[in-house]
Amino acid sequence: MIQVPVLKSLLQIIMPSMVAWVDQMEQIVLAHGRPLSSSEISDAVELGVVHPERVRYMIADEIPIPAKELAELVRQAGIADEDVMGIAFRYGIFIHSDVVGKELRLLHDLVHVAQFERLGDIQNFIKEYVTACLDYGFGRSPFEVEAREKSEKVMARQASKTMDKMSYHLIIERALARKERNGGHIFSLTMPQR
Repeated sequence: MIQVPVLKSLLQIIMPSMVAWVDQMEQIVLAHGRPLSSSEISDAVELGVVHPERVRYMIADEIPIPAKELAELVRQAGIADEDVMGIAFRYGIFIHSDVVGKELRLLHDLVHVAQFERLGDIQNFIKEYVTACLDYGFGRSPFEVEAREKSEKVMARQASKTMDKMSYHLIIERALARKERNGGHIFSLTMPQR
């Protein structure tokens, strides 16, 4: 395993290639991906995306990993390997077709889109993101922690709304059944016999 200081030095050397690769991947998704739906735009705004109208995403059988010269740094940082299930390239998002819970994956990557926007450009994002992954480990990187926490919070809120709707429909269904049992009245006006 290559030492972290060496990887950070390597990052500076290959930065132009990484920026070009991210830009190329983004262009593919922007050209062939689908725009966010109105509800996905609302989620994106809630997650901090300033320009959700620019975002496109693609469901793909394979997630692109960088060319050989970039692959080692990306693999060592834990960013992308053959098991990656989704990745954001600024406004372009790839989501693997095998992902269970594509909605959560999209929310997670929308947080990364917001991070790209906050950092201003591809180079700044790559530098900060890769450095954080090297310093903290991929799963503990502040970028990944933020993406995980925010996407799970939105997903939980959506699940809560769905549960509220389901509860409402269940209450109505039970009331209608009670109405049928009580001769057309939702509530029985007779006292139970003792």
